[in-house]
Amino acid sequence: MRVFVFIFLFFFVPFRVHSATITLRSGKIIEAEIIERTGSYLRVDVSGIPITYYLDQIERIEENGAAEVVEAVDAARLRQVLKELGYPEEHWPVLERKFRLLAREIDFPRLRREAKGSKYNPDRLKKFIAGLGAMLQQYGYLEVDSPHPLMKVLVNSLGERDIYTLVETSELDSRARELDKELYFGCTASTQLGVILFALLDLDAKVASSQSYTSTQSHFFNYVPFPGREVLFVDFLSGVYELVPMEGYYRRAGDRWVLKEKYRLPPEFIRRLIARRTHSPEPNTPKELLNIFYLSVHLSEATSATAGIILNYGSAYLLRGELDEAIEEYTRALELNSSLGDGYYNRGNAYYKNDQYHLAVKDFTRAVELNPRDASAYYNRAVAYYSLGNYAQAREDIGKVKELGGKTDPEFLKNLEKAQDT
Repeated sequence: MRVFVFIFLFFFVPFRVHSATITLRSGKIIEAEIIERTGSYLRVDVSGIPITYYLDQIERIEENGAAEVVEAVDAARLRQVLKELGYPEEHWPVLERKFRLLAREIDFPRLRREAKGSKYNPDRLKKFIAGLGAMLQQYGYLEVDSPHPLMKVLVNSLGERDIYTLVETSELDSRARELDKELYFGCTASTQLGVILFALLDLDAKVASSQSYTSTQSHFFNYVPFPGREVLFVDFLSGVYELVPMEGYYRRAGDRWVLKEKYRLPPEFIRRLIARRTHSPEPNTPKELLNIFYLSVHLSEATSATAGIILNYGSAYLLRGELDEAIEEYTRALELNSSLGDGYYNRGNAYYKNDQYHLAVKDFTRAVELNPRDASAYYNRAVAYYSLGNYAQAREDIGKVKELGGKTDPEFLKNLEKAQDT
């Protein structure tokens, strides 16, 4: 009965009309009477004519001497996304401020309207997202050498220390440090930015990882699935926005898609392509891009790059020889995403360096279960078996490495043969 009385009063109390000056994002200024306001639109009376404006069309409202700036980003939705991604609540205010600035720079209300009209059309969505990537590049959000403050907060809010400093102060040479900054900072930060922007734009995007020609470590990027196994690769860091028919270019191997042999290019040609990308703006063909960045791909159901960021924290600690910290971070990443083959592979390396050979074997085994063509995981498991005195198993794994065309250390092979003979 109380509910009925409340509803009755709500609908029959007359609405107060407010005189206001409304500035639209187009620059137009309107003098009007506000007759209705909701969380998504404003209904006004302009010279006796009722007009409805959606809040994403409005920049500023002034009434009764007070001015209100209408934010381009839905703060409640942003906080929900940050919570789902595992960001500690104490970091939300800083992230909100930086996302509000980003939203103003890239005209987020306009992007939201364009996204709504593009989301079900692969070609239009590809063009839309490529334009978004160009704006992110223009405003410095994809810079690796001098990371944008938002990108640093996106990564460092999930760890105890500044990952950029961890890599900078490692014992690697300068060239290796630059590559690792791109790998450990750039790709996961740009992918996480994509996760948040796509959620705010109401686009169905997920997170993928790939093995590239230049690195054995996973490269993270966003993707949008479409019916018929067509996938839009969205790689902000590499500037790749390509519609890829997966069953045309790839074959399944475990939980991964592996580029078919007939589309593979010779290694020396790929090296020339990579050098050309560095010095020339000439675009690559889809086949060339797949060879450079996406030799094998894992299309996960994850809608978060958080596990990838934490995985890279583990790798940054491993580079510095801080084994306990590395193992802790790898474990944290695997608790969030148990399908991260790199998580098991890298934690196996940390266990091995920590003389925990049984645990190393266990992790390398899980790595090859997830990626049966990972020659490096077979090789490292062989080394761990050797350290345990299990020479037969080590020799079996070396056979698998050779079958897959993986690299081996001649000195280790010599020692393994001697041990077998003994």
